Amino acid sequence: MFKVSIVTVSLNAKKEIQGTIESVLSQTYPLIEYILIDGDSTDGTIDIVKTYKERISKLLVEKDHGVYDAMNKALSMATGDFLIFMNAGDKFVAEFTVENAMRSVRDPKAVYYGDALFVDPTQRRSYIYGGPYSAYTICSTNICHQSIFYPKAAYKNYSYDLKYRLFSDYAYNINLFAKRFKFVYLKDIVSVFRMDGLSSKEHDIVMLRDRGRLILNGLGFFYYMYYLCKKHLRIRKYLRKLYGNSMLK
Repeated sequence: MFKVSIVTVSLNAKKEIQGTIESVLSQTYPLIEYILIDGDSTDGTIDIVKTYKERISKLLVEKDHGVYDAMNKALSMATGDFLIFMNAGDKFVAEFTVENAMRSVRDPKAVYYGDALFVDPTQRRSYIYGGPYSAYTICSTNICHQSIFYPKAAYKNYSYDLKYRLFSDYAYNINLFAKRFKFVYLKDIVSVFRMDGLSSKEHDIVMLRDRGRLILNGLGFFYYMYYLCKKHLRIRKYLRKLYGNSMLK
């Protein structure tokens, strides 16, 4: 049986933290290490967290330099064969999610991932995000990190780059593809992801600037050309939407 480290990172998440904790603690899988890292919240989040203190394996409350700094702390603290992040506001889609995922494991050094149910509470809409990924797919879109089970071989050897404020997990996944990690698609919804978080509202300018370089240096020239073609098509589609077909003739 594989040990799974589940990590929750929080900061001033009083309204969301209880739902996330309950989602983790309700998992039927018996071998779970639950790590919660809070960036020294001031809104009452810590008071809620402390009511679950006896059921949290490792609790760290201290200031950090952003969400990926906190996530890096979790990488060093975790001891599981696999690790998954379920940050404040996000939830597992069902209580048997982790158990089902671990039943699918055949290679303990592979990355296992599934889909995510994206929920936009402001627009009252939701949709399933995901599907199978390849080195080509990762060039244009990221895997939802709340739906990824990282093996120890990955998370103990690679950390998040703090210069990417919002999408360091995207750079992280590109790097794992570049390092030739095997990615296995679970064909199940793993998580429920709220789209009202910071990463859903803003762009990471540094990551947008560096993505091509990361693909070229990590995956190689042909993947980089694929990325440029996809980027060009997206720009054409955007311009056509704004100005119609006449501008693109």
